Amino acid sequence: MVTHGGYGLGDSLSVLARRTPQARLADAFSMPAPQERQTITLVMDWIGKIPR
Repeated sequence: MVTHGGYGLGDSLSVLARRTPQARLADAFSMPAPQERQTITLVMDWIGKIPR
C-alpha cells in the first residue's frame, strides 16, 4: 500500500523494486482521499488478492 496526497503511485513501485530486489511485490493499492468510507472494503479486497 502506498499513501499519497493526490500524486498517485508515481514511481513508488520502481523505487521499491530497485531497493528490494528479493521482494515479491504485489499489485499496488491506491485510493483517493475522498473515498474514506470505502477504505475497509477496498483494503480487505486488495489484501485478499495478495498471493500467499
